[in-house]
Amino acid sequence: MSRAGRIFWILTITVTATLCQDKSSNVQSRLVFDVVSVKPASPDRSERFESYCASGGRFISHGTPLLWSIKWAYGLNDYQISDGWPGWLNSFGTYDIDAEADGLVTEMDCRKMVQALFEERFKLRTHQQSRTIAAYALILAKNGPKFSATQTVTINGALKQATSEREAPPGWTMARLANYLASVRGVQHPVVDRTMLDGIYGFTLNYSTADGDDRPDTFTALPEQVGLKLKATRAPIEMWFVDHVERPSAN
Repeated sequence: MSRAGRIFWILTITVTATLCQDKSSNVQSRLVFDVVSVKPASPDRSERFESYCASGGRFISHGTPLLWSIKWAYGLNDYQISDGWPGWLNSFGTYDIDAEADGLVTEMDCRKMVQALFEERFKLRTHQQSRTIAAYALILAKNGPKFSATQTVTINGALKQATSEREAPPGWTMARLANYLASVRGVQHPVVDRTMLDGIYGFTLNYSTADGDDRPDTFTALPEQVGLKLKATRAPIEMWFVDHVERPSAN
């Protein structure tokens, strides 16, 4: 073999070994739960619906729609979910999930581990596509924000707490408020946060939820009670499309 041939052979071996090592490193570095149980939910449910990442590296989803857990894991807003997702993913009482890691994990680690769980056990495959669509911008009203000193969020008389939270949080970010507003009556469009407000804020909001309700609609209540308002706009939104997902085998 010529000298040039030997050099090419050595370089080929080196590059191949490096690529294999990188691939192996990526596989090994992915965070996954050590124990995962997925089983059909009991039709005679006596326990409450819940879905959250508990301290100590546990993830629990009992009775709640699996799509809620998927949105939480990938950090998606409601309006980013495109049409075409199977109905059973958004139904109550389909599957119960219990997963546990050997050691303590952060919330971000738990999100990544739930992603891996759905991709492995449910064969979830998705793709994203940006689309510019009609939306609302959440901005400051004329006289500025009116936040509560209690540092909690109360909407229509209820202290707000997600199923993924063990207790009511000390306020919301404006991004979380924007996501909430996107699905309320009369809005029902994507809402993007353009308040330029960082941090977590408490507030009280009461708005009409049905015809004949004496409370003001959202567009009136928001500036009067919270000092924010919604302005019609168009915005690029990253939409998530499902390519494949399947029901898992129970274990």
